[in-house]
Amino acid sequence: MLKPHLSAIDLPVRRQLEGRNRRIEHIYFLRRGLASMVVSAGANHTIEVGGDWQGRYDRSAHLAESGISLHEIFMQSPGDGWRIGVDELQAALAKSFTLHQTLLRFAHVMVTQMSFTALANGRYRLEERLARLAADGQ
Repeated sequence: MLKPHLSAIDLPVRRQLEGRNRRIEHIYFLRRGLASMVVSAGANHTIEVGGDWQGRYDRSAHLAESGISLHEIFMQSPGDGWRIGVDELQAALAKSFTLHQTLLRFAHVMVTQMSFTALANGRYRLEERLARLAADGQ
């Protein structure tokens, strides 16, 4: 269902996948690399709220059909993957309960990760937070 609409894409460091308060045009599924999801409250008030490896970044805007990103998402390490247009994804979601349920599970994983990232940022020293990344193989 998605395969005919997926395009292979190289994702260099700093490539922006989504811009804050901008319409989302494509959904990315990472095969390799690391994307960083940050939220901002103005100049010099930015913090990472989640990371993405193997395609687990927040897709909740598409499930809710808002189409506007609350976050900036960019590549922190180079990679590659596939992308699909939002309209094609929405059409596939309307046709497939299984796909919809799978992306809901991804959204749940992202909310869980964001919660623990917020906890770690507020409670743990930098060394402890970096140890988690090392344990994850990043």
